[in-house]
Amino acid sequence: MKKFDTVDNYYILAFAYRVYDAKWVKEGLILENNPYDVTAQENEEKLSRICFQLMYAMNSYYEKGLITLTAISDYEIYKAAYSYTLDLLKKNQSNLIWSKSALEKFASELHEKILAFENL
Repeated sequence: MKKFDTVDNYYILAFAYRVYDAKWVKEGLILENNPYDVTAQENEEKLSRICFQLMYAMNSYYEKGLITLTAISDYEIYKAAYSYTLDLLKKNQSNLIWSKSALEKFASELHEKILAFENL
């Protein structure tokens, strides 16, 4: 399989979605075991809003580019995407569609964006 040498910015949203979707599933499991857990209910509602907005943003990305979301900040999106990218690099999976250097460059770009937010 041919590996891509770049990672499209769409994957900022997609990788962030994967992180927040996993958190959402975890909160769902907590609620399944304890339906009266108020904190888990609040977290589940917050995470569902984030996931739905990220899905909307992914669906409209090629029409509108990166859009501003209300349930999650750009900083949190970049942090989640960076975390997911680092996990991909750590796992070093051969079935990925990107070359290792493409993921490393993408991680570096995300890290620069995170640092820019932190230095504001």
